[in-house]
Amino acid sequence: MKKRINTLVLMIMTIIISANVMKTSTNSSNSYMGSYNNLPDSIRKMMQLRVQEIKQIRRLIISNPDSVKALKPFPFYFSSGIPSDYEFISQAFFVMDTLFYKEYLALYKQPSVETFNRLISICESCHNTWCPGPLRLIKRLYITTN
Repeated sequence: MKKRINTLVLMIMTIIISANVMKTSTNSSNSYMGSYNNLPDSIRKMMQLRVQEIKQIRRLIISNPDSVKALKPFPFYFSSGIPSDYEFISQAFFVMDTLFYKEYLALYKQPSVETFNRLISICESCHNTWCPGPLRLIKRLYITTN
């Protein structure tokens, strides 16, 4: 019974977050991201989409960080998607999702190696602690400075 209630609470939180994201980002688009209207419904596919974007941003930060400011962010919360396994959805997931989202928006406002690496560290921390994920891929995204 308790597990059903927790699942129901998490689903309600997901709906609320989804509604708030849709209010603020329905017109956002990037040439390589598409539009919010075409956003996949599974968290896994959302993350794959985000990785493509992050790889593009990584290339821009290495070559010319200010060029990131010309792009429009493609904001969405991962928690607005459907998980492949509800066991990984917890309050911690929503906290990490919010941290990621805030740092993601900060990256567009002040693109730098430091901001980018902070964003990647949030990914690594979440995937290391709460959710299974491609840790080798995540660790390769860091930008090293000499």
